[in-house]
Amino acid sequence: MTSRTHSKADRLAEGDRTAASSVALKMAVVIVFLALMGIALLSMRQERFDRMHAMSGHHGGIARARQDLWDMQSRIASRVGPRSLHEVIEWSQIELEPVTPLTGQMPPAIEGVESADAR
Repeated sequence: MTSRTHSKADRLAEGDRTAASSVALKMAVVIVFLALMGIALLSMRQERFDRMHAMSGHHGGIARARQDLWDMQSRIASRVGPRSLHEVIEWSQIELEPVTPLTGQMPPAIEGVESADAR
């Protein structure tokens, strides 16, 4: 009877070792999985930062282009007045349709803005 109990004890001890190694294996798998998830999240975060940096650069380029456009428009507006534009249209003999009804008068000048014709 002692041999039977002894063999039962041996089997229980062996089962405990198998269960312990199984738990350790599961823990190792979970740790590796969590490490891989962490690496993936860090990679996605870095890519997000890179894209935000690139987007910021593009926004700066858009702002510079917009400023250049405004500068060009203001230079053109300062050199071209309604009278000189009318003269150039007559000289080039371009037939344009009026956008607003013609009254035969030139539009009034904008206050505070010196046109190129007044100079």
